[in-house]
Amino acid sequence: MTSEKEEDTWVVADCLITGYTCIIFMLRKIDVLGTDSPILVARDADLPTHPLVLVAARHIIRVANHILAIYSNPETMSAVLGAYGAYIPAACLYREVLRAEDARAHAHDMEVLDRFSSLVCSISRGRRELYPFVRAMNTLNADVKKKCEETRA
Repeated sequence: MTSEKEEDTWVVADCLITGYTCIIFMLRKIDVLGTDSPILVARDADLPTHPLVLVAARHIIRVANHILAIYSNPETMSAVLGAYGAYIPAACLYREVLRAEDARAHAHDMEVLDRFSSLVCSISRGRRELYPFVRAMNTLNADVKKKCEETRA
């Protein structure tokens, strides 16, 4: 049985993640359909790059981190990654950091992604079916660290 506080947490998280995800997909749809907007919405591998997408992605990953930290279990991770598709905003942030001329300007994004990855890895321990996803996140994190080191050099 869930407590009222737990239910409230999930309701708020659901509203936030769903709302921000809608923003990402609306901007992708605009890109696909074409628009007369003065702000170009480009896409790469079906991920729009409009500035609002990054804002939405940052919020989604922060909420996902909060939920995963409170309810650190495979069921929560399944909801966050499966039902809510938090891997999409994570991909948006990884792409932004990896394409940045100066990765240090995205230090906060890197911290949020590292936390997300750490939580997912921790929850995934001993679950072989999740290893491919964990390996992919570890590879992306290594690429981000490498990019940071290259920026410093």
